[in-house]
Amino acid sequence: MKKELFRDIYRRHEDNIKDFPYYIREFLERMENEMSINTIYNYGIDYNIFLNWLRSEGLYTGEVKDMPASILEELKPIDIDNFRRHVKNRRENDDVSIARKISALRKLFEYLSVGPGGKGDQPYITFNVMERVKVKMTKVDASARMEVLSTKILKTYEDFFAFKEYIASGFGEEFKENKKIMHNYHKNRERDVAIICLLLASGLRLSELVGLDVEEINVDKCECLVFGKGNTETMVQFSIFAQDALREYIAIRNERYNLPKKHKPLFVSSQKPNGRMTQRAVQLLVEKYAKAFGIKDMTVHKLRHSFATEYYLRTGDIIGLKTQLRHESIETTNLYTQLDKSQRRKNLDDGIRQYLRAEVSVEGINEK
Repeated sequence: MKKELFRDIYRRHEDNIKDFPYYIREFLERMENEMSINTIYNYGIDYNIFLNWLRSEGLYTGEVKDMPASILEELKPIDIDNFRRHVKNRRENDDVSIARKISALRKLFEYLSVGPGGKGDQPYITFNVMERVKVKMTKVDASARMEVLSTKILKTYEDFFAFKEYIASGFGEEFKENKKIMHNYHKNRERDVAIICLLLASGLRLSELVGLDVEEINVDKCECLVFGKGNTETMVQFSIFAQDALREYIAIRNERYNLPKKHKPLFVSSQKPNGRMTQRAVQLLVEKYAKAFGIKDMTVHKLRHSFATEYYLRTGDIIGLKTQLRHESIETTNLYTQLDKSQRRKNLDDGIRQYLRAEVSVEGINEK
């Protein structure tokens, strides 16, 4: 991970946990050698929600940083069920988000109940309520999941080009009377088109996209060097779909954003001088253009799904797709083999239809 990205996330993480009880901070510090900073940061956010919920429920009434571990030791399974209901109903978390929070709490409570903290290396707590709490995940059939997902993404290059052209010109036409919107649009149009095109041409993860430096992308060869999960360094190819947009953006980048020579970040912020775009900023621009285009609930991850869906429907190459997406397991990639039945039917029948047409044509010639 880039140093400035790491520092930015770590700074936000430190700010988030500064008022945590010392034993939770201790756990997160020990996990720094085992988890990525993104994972640790997300754990901290989940713990912050949990700690504030404890206070709102009257299970603890003092300052969060002064909360003794014995408060956690006294929790019952019904308390965790109530927390689960809170994040589902009040915070409107989906099953995946809830499961992540419960999993994060299980990790914390396991650490506190096993050690090594406490006086004389004794565990911080002697009763671990999370041992009695299971991570509940609604099981969804893969084909059903893909059927739902396929209604929320772009599936063909025709869709890709339509979205690209809308960002490049249609959006400006639609909002030309709004001076504030047009000011930002004119400044960032080339950058925004390049971002959307690169996502749809490669299947990059959000963290990988914002981490790119100028020197790490070769537009002529259509490849870029990314730092992915586990801080692994990988050369990722992208399709020529993004080539022109990237060239146009890079050509105007330095002058448009008044950048110093050899400025490293590829995608720069228009709000923070010389700053690298944040993950949140990229997500917001995707949502903005997709909503205006008529697509609800679009995310960067759904653009990754869009790339994968188009790639698989066109090629049927599940192994190549696994490599491109850098999935650890083929089981993850196999989701795309569950694409809608109409497309599978088309794939099944196209070849035989061509053969039958040829056969009929030959028979007609023979009859004459």
